[in-house]
Amino acid sequence: MQGIGAEALIAALRRSAVPVVVAMIVGAFAMVILQQLAGAQYSASARVLVPTAPISKVITGTSAYVDPATQQQTEIELANAPQVFDRAAAATQNLYGSANVVRASSSVSGQAGDILVFSATAKAPDAAVGIANAVARGYIEWHASLTADAVNKSIADLTTRLRSLPAGDASRSDLQGELTKLAVLKTLSSADTLLVQPAASATKTRPAPIHDALLGAALGLLIGLLISALREAIDTKVRSERDVEDELSVPVLASVRSVPRRMRMVMYGRYERLFADTYALLAAQITQAAQRNQTNGLPHGTLVALTSALAREGKTTTTCNIAVALARRGANVLLLDFDLRKPEVARTFGLAAAAPGVVDVLEGKIHLEAALWTITLDGVRPVAIPGSGVRQPARSGQSARSAATATATATEGAIPNGTLDVLPAGSAVKVQMLSDAPQVGALLEGLRERYDFVIVDTPPALLTVEMADLDQYLDFVIIVVRQGKASARSLRTLSRRAHKWQAELLGAILTDASAQQSYGSYYQ
Repeated sequence: MQGIGAEALIAALRRSAVPVVVAMIVGAFAMVILQQLAGAQYSASARVLVPTAPISKVITGTSAYVDPATQQQTEIELANAPQVFDRAAAATQNLYGSANVVRASSSVSGQAGDILVFSATAKAPDAAVGIANAVARGYIEWHASLTADAVNKSIADLTTRLRSLPAGDASRSDLQGELTKLAVLKTLSSADTLLVQPAASATKTRPAPIHDALLGAALGLLIGLLISALREAIDTKVRSERDVEDELSVPVLASVRSVPRRMRMVMYGRYERLFADTYALLAAQITQAAQRNQTNGLPHGTLVALTSALAREGKTTTTCNIAVALARRGANVLLLDFDLRKPEVARTFGLAAAAPGVVDVLEGKIHLEAALWTITLDGVRPVAIPGSGVRQPARSGQSARSAATATATATEGAIPNGTLDVLPAGSAVKVQMLSDAPQVGALLEGLRERYDFVIVDTPPALLTVEMADLDQYLDFVIIVVRQGKASARSLRTLSRRAHKWQAELLGAILTDASAQQSYGSYYQ
């Protein structure tokens, strides 16, 4: 299960790769443009020394331990007091704005040791330098005023106590000594904090194209991943063999990679090497199922229909290539196009769109033999030979396939091929249905006696009635599912219908699969 989860995650990331990359690029460009429109910004810093052992403690002789980090945090809170910014604004005569503006443009932070860093940002370098120095000096003055107020209060208290003591009291000398220390501390209180490094110049912080682009790309990455996660959460499309098997309750016979654009017949020519193995595997599985299904030695062909839940799932392409693969295995195969509304088999093999076919045969307008086309199995492309697809019924006790094999192997060392005939749809049906006509059963049973396999291309089972009418004549049904096309809901609906058909649901084929999911070619 962990492997399946990892595969699902990798597949989701692969699907999201393009939108995430686009989001990163858009984010990078957007951030650069926004920073350019916002204009230039400069930053300057001033540093103030706040001793961990103030002069007040040295003079008074107190040495209680105070955590440096706690003391620095206390000083940062004092530096953010409104009185600091009032003093800074007053000292600059509101040159850089009011106290609130100065406060919004500056910040204070602690540095290793006992240094406070006062930073300011502004659109002009001189303004940044001026604000940083003004706030630093405002803090020094505010800090000194706090110390001075405490000292003055202590002096006033001691003076009152001295006045209340008699002239010869022994404690007067001690109080007088404390007054002396406080007087010295009062004169030195301003030296408790020092501006050790005033701001001299400002650094341009905005725009910074590289930094802005990286920040925008990071934001784009985050947004892209969130959108992709949301899309995956609400996306109910089937995207793996596991999804198909869970919804249809049948095995996936094979996963077929994406067929080149505008190509359908890939069992010939340049693409044969990529796809032949996969379709040969499907043909082998169909052959094995047919052999299991035959209960006696009488001539008995197998009828296999391929359908799908929705349109454009690769059903016709899959059907045509499987028919070729079966014929190349030595079977006599008929490909019958029963997608009467949108017939595509004729076009796949290069037949004329107006060529007579199933509809004309069922309506009695033409004999079956005249509507058949024989398809060559060799060469770079299929060649259709008109009116030559006449198959004599097999002799009693001998299957059509065995008769064909005996003929093909007459030449010693030859690898036998079967035959492939095509019965196109014929005149397209717009409204009226022919699938429930009595002639359909007679036609299919007659074809069963002539061929080893009759492969039927049917329209989508959820959109049309053909499969519901034909299932009584069929042996097997295979469902074609295009990756990312059908939803889980549509497959569940199809599964409920398919398991009520008289024909056996052999399995499913996943089309348009990625290279990682498809079986590919051994020789690739």
